[in-house]
Amino acid sequence: MNLTTKPLSLNSRVFFLVAPIATLVLLIIATCHYFGFFSPAANFPLYLWILLFAGLQSTIWLSANAATKCTRSLVKELASIQNSGDAKLRVTESGPREIVTLAKEINAVLDEAERMTVSEQAHRTNEERLAVAVEGTNDGLWDWNVQTGEVWYADRFKELLGYENFEAEFPDTIDSFKEHFHPDDSEATWDAFQNHIENYQALDTEQRVRRRRGSYRWFRIRAAVVRDAAGKVRRMSGSIRDVTERKKFEEALQQSNEDLEQFAVIASHDLQEPLRKVTSFCGLLQRDYSSRLDDEGRQYLDFAIDGAKRMRTLVQDLLLFSKIGSETTSNQPVDSEAALELAMLNLETAIKDSGADVTFDDLPKVIAKNRELAQLFQNLIGNAIKYRSKKAPKIHVGVSSADRCWQFSVADNGIGIKPEFQERIFRVFQRLHSRNEYSGTGIGLAICKRVVEQLGGKIWVDSNPEQGCTFYFTIPKKKTSIYDSIRLDDYV
Repeated sequence: MNLTTKPLSLNSRVFFLVAPIATLVLLIIATCHYFGFFSPAANFPLYLWILLFAGLQSTIWLSANAATKCTRSLVKELASIQNSGDAKLRVTESGPREIVTLAKEINAVLDEAERMTVSEQAHRTNEERLAVAVEGTNDGLWDWNVQTGEVWYADRFKELLGYENFEAEFPDTIDSFKEHFHPDDSEATWDAFQNHIENYQALDTEQRVRRRRGSYRWFRIRAAVVRDAAGKVRRMSGSIRDVTERKKFEEALQQSNEDLEQFAVIASHDLQEPLRKVTSFCGLLQRDYSSRLDDEGRQYLDFAIDGAKRMRTLVQDLLLFSKIGSETTSNQPVDSEAALELAMLNLETAIKDSGADVTFDDLPKVIAKNRELAQLFQNLIGNAIKYRSKKAPKIHVGVSSADRCWQFSVADNGIGIKPEFQERIFRVFQRLHSRNEYSGTGIGLAICKRVVEQLGGKIWVDSNPEQGCTFYFTIPKKKTSIYDSIRLDDYV
């Protein structure tokens, strides 16, 4: 803000006009008297004229000093503010109207200066933060001025592509980046750029990019554009991140899933066929020759039949465990309440025989596979029925909405679980009780854990002995990741 000059008040203008005129008149009269041009009255000698002149000058000086006192005070305050360096100090708005007006304008200028200082400091802080972020991140940053064609590549960007000491071989143009796309991915990658610019689609893709020595690595490429008021793209800023190791891990995981599927085929055919024969022939022996055996022989035969049945159940549970996650989860939500009702239908006999009371809240739709979600509910409710106390089982399935996921709970009034065993129970073949007390293979909760983790959630239990337990598990509201079949034979 600029200071403007205000006109003097009427009294000030009259004073500064009359004072010099009166002084000039007195000086002329004194001069004429001195040279004898005329003689003043006898009773008004020369020294009185001199005293009158001196008095008038003193009056003028005192008046001028009083008139400028506020101005001088204002100047001193400004000097003090400047020397202190405190941007929050202001001059005092007091005194004559003109001084108050001037002080207000000075304070307005100081306010504007403070705002500019704060803005400059914030800008400087942001620049420092950006510099630290660029230096500390593993991402390679880049910025493309679409209108001028100029591109800025961070040092880390060129380092990721192997050009840290060969910057001249990687010109600052967008074509330099584009030419390094894998031939099989180049068109799709550039289409993603164009769709982001023209169709406002998000640019977040993983593609192969060639390094300086010719090898290819997987990079996650992300970017966002800045548009003007008309919607025209002015610039695009983004980053690249090397995700090769994660891709290799995903490939290994994919291979592991394929091995599990192969094991499932073996388990469903090669392992179960001998068990079916053992069970069948033991049954024939029991039917046709039981009467010829003594009590001890019949007991041994019962042991063989029971062992074959348990082995078959174990193989079937392993088969179920291996199949979890082998199918790609759909993006379409399923009704978790329908999955729960299917689980209760499968447990209808157990619920009826135990007199269990199963209640549930209104359950949401979630992104999962209906069959696996039903298996999850079936195992948790089945355990609540199996490990019941002397009281009739009371089981409640609840749900609450968290920030990014649904949190389900399955609470019962059973025998509970000691704290030291609450982590162990989710491992394969971990049993807390003998087969004489409770049947089972010790794989049910491991299946629950695998189902939940495949959905991107987690499962845990909260329990006290003899007071029942509550199993909690979470399911993300949005799908977290998809593992595709990826081959990395063409890069190192």
